[in-house]
Amino acid sequence: MNTSQIQCFLTIADTLNFARAAEQLHITQPAVTQQLHALEKELGVRLFHRSTHSVRLTDEGMLFLPDARQIAAVSDRARKRFVHRSSETFETLTVGCMHMQSMSLLTGPLAAMQKDHPAFRPSFMWCPSGIFTACWRRAAWTWWRSSKAARPRPFCIRS
Repeated sequence: MNTSQIQCFLTIADTLNFARAAEQLHITQPAVTQQLHALEKELGVRLFHRSTHSVRLTDEGMLFLPDARQIAAVSDRARKRFVHRSSETFETLTVGCMHMQSMSLLTGPLAAMQKDHPAFRPSFMWCPSGIFTACWRRAAWTWWRSSKAARPRPFCIRS
């Protein structure tokens, strides 16, 4: 399965017409058909009912449609990430939480930070309390041993 096959599937699903899909994709109609056949073969299902007069999604095609849209969105997002990336560096912040509920409290503030700082890349890590405590102690000890000039200022968010 590749992004060309996914794009062909989505365009056919949107237009319900192979000729219009080919036109929108700027490829030939046989190429669209070939991409779709390869995708159907890999999935082991027919995605469209085809006749000389109409094209419509099968039940399997309807099931696959949200997945295909998500795959296309992820692919597009990954591609865009590097389009205007001259010498941009990413600022990564890993947030450790002992409870899954704590993560949901941070999504709003971290999203707001990302609007002001486009290179900001937050990530979450869930760990049980015993492991979290051990990691925190090790991080605190490493921070304390580092030189005062390079020492980042610690902070804590409480809910």
